[in-house]
Amino acid sequence: MYPELFKIGPFTVYSYGLMLGIAFIIASYILTKEVERRKLNPNVATEVTLLAIIFGIIGAKLFHLFENWESFMNNPIGMAFSPGGLTFHGGLLLVIIVVWMYARRKKIPFLTLADLAAPSLALAYGIGRIERTMKTVLFLLQLCLEEVKLLKVFQAVLYPITRLFIQLQFMNFLSC
Repeated sequence: MYPELFKIGPFTVYSYGLMLGIAFIIASYILTKEVERRKLNPNVATEVTLLAIIFGIIGAKLFHLFENWESFMNNPIGMAFSPGGLTFHGGLLLVIIVVWMYARRKKIPFLTLADLAAPSLALAYGIGRIERTMKTVLFLLQLCLEEVKLLKVFQAVLYPITRLFIQLQFMNFLSC
């Protein structure tokens, strides 16, 4: 996949951002259905989704900055506001803490809320991984195509030289 899909003025749409948006929409839909199935207030699903979007991205960015502390200290503004650099674990950790606080405030058992969110979280994570997997597959395909180009260069340049060398060796053998 192409990291940069298209631009609308100064706004750039990246493939990972698009898949992230799709993942949040589908996860929100599934969470809403689960909340309705358990006959809870449907606003819970909307509020949890908004908390997950906001604090998931903040936590993922913060964790990425902590993982790359040296680079962050060399260029704090550039690293903090770069379009890339999100780490799933940081987003998950911060969302768990924020949703736990939300559940306590609303007097909803946290494990019930976690049970409701688990299927949508798993699917959202899978959708995010699809983009990364496709990017890896296309990168490997590009490497294979580069290898084919190198093979063609080898055949075009080295094969005639090798063939001439073999012919000279054969003629030298015959003359003995």
